[in-house]
This record gives sequence, structure tokens and C-alpha cells, in this order.
Amino acid sequence: MSHPSQQATVSSTTSSGIRVGIALASSLWNQLLVDSLNLVPGLCATGGASSVLAPDLLAPSDTGVLVTGVPSAHEAWQRLQNWCSRPSVRVLLLGENRPALAARSLRLGASGFLDWESSLVTLVKAIRGVHAGEIWAERKVTMGLLRGAHADHSAQLTGREQIVLASLAQGLRNKEIAARLAITETTVKSHLNRAYHKLNLTDRVQAALYVERHGL
Repeated sequence: MSHPSQQATVSSTTSSGIRVGIALASSLWNQLLVDSLNLVPGLCATGGASSVLAPDLLAPSDTGVLVTGVPSAHEAWQRLQNWCSRPSVRVLLLGENRPALAARSLRLGASGFLDWESSLVTLVKAIRGVHAGEIWAERKVTMGLLRGAHADHSAQLTGREQIVLASLAQGLRNKEIAARLAITETTVKSHLNRAYHKLNLTDRVQAALYVERHGL
């Protein structure tokens, strides 16, 4: 469930229940979720043939919930933003439980972010929640969004500190950032700690939100 690549058709809520489009990378997971969700009263799930997730798959008048995966490339994030810009579509992302990814997704306009290993019961609750207009994510992520923007002090950062923060906002772990920059994890932590201090941040969620607001 790492990135969206399946076509899903989401139409208006009818007497058959909440329309749910499944657009996951795996055809098997796509079909399993469609079959499972269609057994739940009040839900009507659909999923199409494999294709690139693009903004023209839905008519402007369509409504429903789109369940898709976390993008794996810049172009995919742009396509996701096109989906999120449609007021009648609620986007629920499934992905690895990383606060930075969740924060980035919600800032982009997604209605929810759920760990891809969550149970079907939790997924159903999330679908119904976002369809009702709720934001579905871990409390610390949503609270970070509600705290508002931090002042832009990015000019105080070194070039390497900016790169490390930008990598964090992409959802990378310290080990992955270290490998990307050919430095040690200890050095990554040092860069992050200095950046946190300069920007008056306390954790990775706030850091990810800062990058999304101000850009690095």
C-alpha cells in the first residue's frame, strides 16, 4: 500500500450507502478490501483496473471516500493534491505509521491517515468518520495542525540542517536520512536538534508541519 496506482470510481452517496473508491498499489489488496467493505452495511466499495491515479478519474459532481496509499514520488504527491482539492471527495490514506507522513498528507488536504496494518473495523470507522467531515489521524498529529504556524526562521538554518529537515518531512527515518546524505545517524540527530532549537520546535511532527508551511 505504498503508493496510489489503481483506478477507483467514486460516485454520489445513494441508498446503497457511502461510496468508497479503493485505489491501492496492490491489485490483491484492492480486491480484498472491496469484497470486505461491501459486506459492511452502509458501504458500497468499488475498485477499477490498474492505472495511474489521475485527477480526471472522477466527475466534478461525484462524492464519496477515496482510500489510497501514500505517494512514493513527487509526481504522485501532485496527483494526490488534485484529489484532495475536490470538495466532494474525502481522501483517506493508508501508510506506514510515521507522524511526518501523516502531517504532510493532512496539510495537503487529505481527510485522514491510517496505519496500513489497522484492522478492518478501524478502517470502517475511519471511512465513516472522514465521510462525516472528521479529520482522522493520531491525536498528536491533529493537535500539531491545530497549534498553527510557527514563524519563519529558516534563514537561521545551515544548508545541511535544511536538507535534513526536508528529508524528515518526506517521512524518512534518521537511518534513511543518514544513508541518503552519507553521514552517521548521530550526525543526523545533531542536525535535527540544532534545527529544532533554532525554529523552536519540539518533535518530528512539528518539524514536518514547519517544512510544509514554509518550504525548505
